[in-house]
Amino acid sequence: PNDPEFGRLWGLHNTGQTVNNNSGVADADIDAPQAWDITRGNPNVIITVIDTGADMDHPDLAANILPRGGEDWDFASAGDPVPEDQAGNSHGTHVCGTCAAADNAVGVIGVAHRCRLMPLRINLQTGMNQNRADAINYTAAQAVANPNRRYVINCSWRMNGDHAGVRTAIRNAVANNVVVVFAAGNANSNTDVTPQFPGVYPEVISVAALDIDDRKAGFSNFGANVDVAAPGVDIWSTTRNGNRGFLSGTSMAAPHVAGLAGLVWSRNRCLTNLQVRQVIEETCDNINGANPNFVGMLGAGRINARRAVQRANAGPAALSGTYTIQQ
Repeated sequence: PNDPEFGRLWGLHNTGQTVNNNSGVADADIDAPQAWDITRGNPNVIITVIDTGADMDHPDLAANILPRGGEDWDFASAGDPVPEDQAGNSHGTHVCGTCAAADNAVGVIGVAHRCRLMPLRINLQTGMNQNRADAINYTAAQAVANPNRRYVINCSWRMNGDHAGVRTAIRNAVANNVVVVFAAGNANSNTDVTPQFPGVYPEVISVAALDIDDRKAGFSNFGANVDVAAPGVDIWSTTRNGNRGFLSGTSMAAPHVAGLAGLVWSRNRCLTNLQVRQVIEETCDNINGANPNFVGMLGAGRINARRAVQRANAGPAALSGTYTIQQ
């Protein structure tokens, strides 16, 4: 890519370069450029970022944001339909950039940079759960209303406990052929022992975070509830007011996976959401060698975009047909 800050995106292409004063291990990445030789995304694949909103005029994002029309995308503020990111840490804007920042010779580039972004702003304060469920249900309704599109949801947040409305909304989205990706959480906890919701729900792809050396990030949750792992430390992406910056967290790992779901579906829109999930999980790279104390607790491994889009191209007949969500 000709985006000038691509060298900082070690999660997409790790040559062993030094990023934010940390040097990496070559190929501890998701093999994004190799995947882009096959597909760079499709505008009929929509990545919904349910978060603090987005910098709607950001030069790296504006071209890829789905036209809103008269729709209300701000579930946090009554009477304000524009999901403008007002968070001090630019959380939603940062997540959007990793998912699908444009290929435009400016700043950075996203995993699925020819897919469209649909940022939905929610209130992430403790106890504000219903607006999260509303945003998820809105995406499911869009999937029903637009059968020629495919929808992926990225949720880089957690709740303090189980919430029936959110869980029902997630189940509704999955039932309507939506892929739902969640951050596993940042408590350095075994979620089999100390569940963190909604990342432990079986209907979602739960994502742990890795550092530039392919090791579990010190903050990342782990456990049998985790489905895959992805880069999540020193992630350079878009921030408010047209800027860019570093953030770390499973919040940053999840959009790598949401972007990959977008690429897989862009390669083959005949796949179901469960088949997209199957492709992602079955094409991961083994990272046990770098994580001997977490074998079996970082999901299927680190996602590999090249292998995933190659597998997607083989078509539904090549998939086992036996993949089910483990309850």
